[in-house]
Amino acid sequence: MVREENGEIVQKETAFGEGDKVGKNWFMKFEYCIEVCEDEPEPEVCYEEETAWAAGDRYQNPGNWATYTTYAPNLTVNVFAGQTYLVGTAHFSPVVNGKVTITLTSLNGAILQDGNETVKIQGYDSAPSGNPAPGQFTTYKGTETVIEVDAFAYYGIHLDVKRVVDCPEEGL
Repeated sequence: MVREENGEIVQKETAFGEGDKVGKNWFMKFEYCIEVCEDEPEPEVCYEEETAWAAGDRYQNPGNWATYTTYAPNLTVNVFAGQTYLVGTAHFSPVVNGKVTITLTSLNGAILQDGNETVKIQGYDSAPSGNPAPGQFTTYKGTETVIEVDAFAYYGIHLDVKRVVDCPEEGL
């Protein structure tokens, strides 16, 4: 038997085991069989599709729960799906040459849904109102999570996400 630390042998010892004694000394013989171990299966992860918005003020109150964010350099806001499930953050960089980089980070195992336009961003010069139509957002539509956009005073950020949920029990 050897003991290794950082790839170097630091100790050597004789190993003893249980087996059939051969002769009159401590030497024993035994049989062994090497088995190939199967990798543990990946745990099942179940998702529920949701719409998500970067936190901020409501477009209309009372009304739906769509929100927009007032821009500030180095601001990070939470992204909520289904109004209350924290699924990520949105970070706004300082303005550089009239551009802002928005970095979206997922939390709690959330992922973007399949599709070509799961991230939608609309920039506004003044505070928006009314019922937003994310499918008609024009500042950005795509799947990137680090996005450089023109600088605006306000941003509506809408995501199509899958959030982690408990998997249904088998046989129910």
